[in-house]
Amino acid sequence: MAHWFKRAFSRWFEIFEEVDGLGYIDREQRNLRIDFVIRPKPILQRAGFADQYMGVEVKFLDPRTDKGFHGKSSRGIFQALSYWYSGTTWEIDKGCQVKLSSVLLFSNLSFADEREYLFGSYDRHTGTLWRAYLSLANHANFGEIQVRRWPNGRLAWFLAFNGAYYFSKHYDDRLVPGNTNVINKKRIGNTR
Repeated sequence: MAHWFKRAFSRWFEIFEEVDGLGYIDREQRNLRIDFVIRPKPILQRAGFADQYMGVEVKFLDPRTDKGFHGKSSRGIFQALSYWYSGTTWEIDKGCQVKLSSVLLFSNLSFADEREYLFGSYDRHTGTLWRAYLSLANHANFGEIQVRRWPNGRLAWFLAFNGAYYFSKHYDDRLVPGNTNVINKKRIGNTR
């Protein structure tokens, strides 16, 4: 999946792989690693995509019974949340440290046909749980890359944050900005 992601998205993003970071848990520094950090190329920036870095965590979530779907999916989402809330800085190049505007999950469920199969006919309960996970995680700048493949070989992709799109690329290559408020949120508890 990681290879497919790099090949499909390198037209639109600079992609940094296996990026090391430093974050904090209870004020103790921890070494972290994220699958990818991406930055929009000028073609996206000209269309309204903010010139910021985003993280991408790649997971395969096996929906079959006894394969750990619920555990893997909740851990994957928590992993992405922890990258955001641990104050992590990521070293994309020697000496170049960045913060992320959001963290995105790219999984087998990113593909519309697999998602529709799983949630539409195979296991409706899992779909309800998945939407609940995404709804909660949305408050912490967590989103999901969604992909739709067309018979002519074209792709559409969407950066989705609990139903709202930050940005999308349609099958005809139109680049469509969405809701800019779904990234860069700074939320914690009941602040005053």
